[in-house]
Amino acid sequence: ATALPGAVLGALLVLVLPTAWPQIGIGLLVLIALALTITTPRLPHLDSKVALPVTGLIGGVLNTTAGVAAPAMVIAARLTRWDQRTFAATLQPIFMSMGLFSVLTKSVLGATGQPHLPPWWLVPVVIGLVLGGVGLGTLLDSRVNPLQARTLALVIAGLGGLAALVKGLSAVM
Repeated sequence: ATALPGAVLGALLVLVLPTAWPQIGIGLLVLIALALTITTPRLPHLDSKVALPVTGLIGGVLNTTAGVAAPAMVIAARLTRWDQRTFAATLQPIFMSMGLFSVLTKSVLGATGQPHLPPWWLVPVVIGLVLGGVGLGTLLDSRVNPLQARTLALVIAGLGGLAALVKGLSAVM
């Protein structure tokens, strides 16, 4: 639920800032935060009742401005000691919601550069893909150990931050 106000804030940022600069800033911030998360021997333990709503807000901003909400979720999972199985099971619906919030807020506020909303049929396609991803994850759950899954999540989050940074830098050069 807190991703929605984050998406609104992100859409407003997209309206007033050239796209490349938030991508560069967010990409750098994500890479620095991930590096600190990985290299800090004893991470603080945050209460999930506070950390997760804040993560939703930050994820909404990140997803709407740069298309990378995963790093916020991965960092929050590490800081709250979120169990890998429940973390993985939760991500698909969260990312689907954040993506929907991003598209809707940017469309409603006119930050997409498009005069209208995406085609209606895209929503059931995305929901089908999410359900397929959840099903595939369920099948793989017993075959992948939690440490490998967490490592993969960190790598993918890092690649998301790097992609945002490269995309932003390529737009300004």
